[in-house]
Amino acid sequence: MRPERRDFSEALLRQLKAPAGFQVNVFASKLGNPRMLAVAPDGTVYVTRREQGEVVALTDRNGDGRSDDMRVVASKLEAVHGIHINQNRLYLASVKNVWVADMQPGGAVSQPRLIISDLPDGGQHPNRTLAIGADGMLYLTVGSTCNACEETNKEHATMLRAKPDGTGRTVYARGLRNTIGWGWHPTTGELWGMDHGSDWRGDDLPPEELNRLVEGGDYGWPFCYGERQIDETRGDRKARPKPLTARKHSRRC
Repeated sequence: MRPERRDFSEALLRQLKAPAGFQVNVFASKLGNPRMLAVAPDGTVYVTRREQGEVVALTDRNGDGRSDDMRVVASKLEAVHGIHINQNRLYLASVKNVWVADMQPGGAVSQPRLIISDLPDGGQHPNRTLAIGADGMLYLTVGSTCNACEETNKEHATMLRAKPDGTGRTVYARGLRNTIGWGWHPTTGELWGMDHGSDWRGDDLPPEELNRLVEGGDYGWPFCYGERQIDETRGDRKARPKPLTARKHSRRC
């Protein structure tokens, strides 16, 4: 059973409920197909539009909680998706590329500079997300090309880590089918991410995972899910490699 799609309306908006002291309103509309966003220290909201290959800036000039204008600040960035702000720089990611642009007064940005151009192909999961950690390193997720297969490229189904200029790229964690949403705990500094499990396993399998992501961790895809449960639906179980020796924080089954 598929969920029903319903177009936005003010009547639907009024049905949303928020805790006491909070309210929900439309900040901006008619954005095409916005994907990811980042908020600058001055309140400017930058939004990636994957289909248009653009980044737009939204500004609330009078403080009423609604954007007063929408400006295209970067374009011709095919399939741009991930976005992150760090030290007055705007980082952007597409299927195979990562760019960085200098942020300028008034919400404008400089021409994005290409710092990575050889990320793995997209396949089933082409959308990349990225951020700079407290260690000053660039973290970047790369989803799998498939539903449940053994990838030939070691960078598929991983989280990567590189220097802020894009050099020195390594695999930080693996066995992650598609971890688009992730971030660091504001107090502990631990890195957490939501992973999308394999499709066509039934209504309740696999359970979607909230993982604590650590360096060297293997989170099981495509061989297992959840609490190291073996994926018995795979047709090539006999070809599955023997389990790895357990490592601290590893999720490999």
